[in-house]
Amino acid sequence: MKTLCIGGATLAALTFFSTTVWAQVTPAPAQMPAFAQFTAQKQGKIKGEVLQKGREEQMQLWGFEWEIVSPRDPASGAATGRVQHKGVRLLRKVGAGSVQLFQALVTNENFTVVQLSFFGAPSKGSGAEAMLQSITLNNASLASYRQFEQPGVGLMEELVLTYQKLTITNPETGVSSATESSSRV
Repeated sequence: MKTLCIGGATLAALTFFSTTVWAQVTPAPAQMPAFAQFTAQKQGKIKGEVLQKGREEQMQLWGFEWEIVSPRDPASGAATGRVQHKGVRLLRKVGAGSVQLFQALVTNENFTVVQLSFFGAPSKGSGAEAMLQSITLNNASLASYRQFEQPGVGLMEELVLTYQKLTITNPETGVSSATESSSRV
């Protein structure tokens, strides 16, 4: 087996009958740089690890997933129930704020605001990095917290957040939309 590191991701190569198959075996930081900033009801701002100017003390994300489902009738396509909020899943390396996040989970402490920022090349302009999307969670809480060892990367954590309100914004266009979760996931 051969290994290769590309952009922080470790790839493994297996050769079968002269065909080489590459598979990612360790996660890399998000392809589109993403950062999180948590403000807890009692603990205040949760400390992050990022030292980059303008993003000080934020947390770098290695993965992000968010899903909302609108149940539909297969025959007519008509809505058949309330929109289901599946929560927001974040993946990051264990760091300065990990103990505070764990504390928020075990004490049922809410986050007044969780700010997620996603960066990349803008659709127009110089090609310099710009914020492509932001997501703000209001009255959020941790539904799940998991730590695990990732070979070649180190200790990682997966967070699943529920929220009362989610606002998604495209800073380039100024367009935003919000949804409220009437019941926790």
